Amino acid sequence: MHQGAVTHEDSFGNLSTVQAGNVQAMSAGSGIRHTERNNGTVPLLLYQIWLRPRTPGGTPSWATRRFPCEDRAGTLTVLASGYPGNPDTLPINADARLLGATLRAGAAIEHRLPPGWSAYLVSTAGHATVNDVMLAARDGGRRWRHGARDYALDDTEILLAELG
Repeated sequence: MHQGAVTHEDSFGNLSTVQAGNVQAMSAGSGIRHTERNNGTVPLLLYQIWLRPRTPGGTPSWATRRFPCEDRAGTLTVLASGYPGNPDTLPINADARLLGATLRAGAAIEHRLPPGWSAYLVSTAGHATVNDVMLAARDGGRRWRHGARDYALDDTEILLAELG
């Protein structure tokens, strides 16, 4: 989440608030009713990425973890993953990984996708180029190339969803 806080309440009686800088992974599993709202005075700016589950059904689940921006400075950090080998990330039931990075103006980051994978990249703040296409804050673009280089035109934060 980029700014503010979102309060989550569900039909199992759970109530929690997710602060800016945190990432939450949630699975509706076999079914859940929930609401999300901004109970604070700071405008809420968040990103929700919906993924097709690897296996449908199951027990609803959720987990939240803080990923400070300074920990992702200049490098893509895995935030959530449906694959083994990604310790200290949020587990998800999907053939996907979610990565984040913060970049200073003029910085470049290169990332190779596994063969056959695609990705969706969002610039959450600032301007960046992806595959030579400029993205403004909150723009997104699909990436098909096996390897690509992304450039930050301003100080920016990017989120990358790798899709297997």
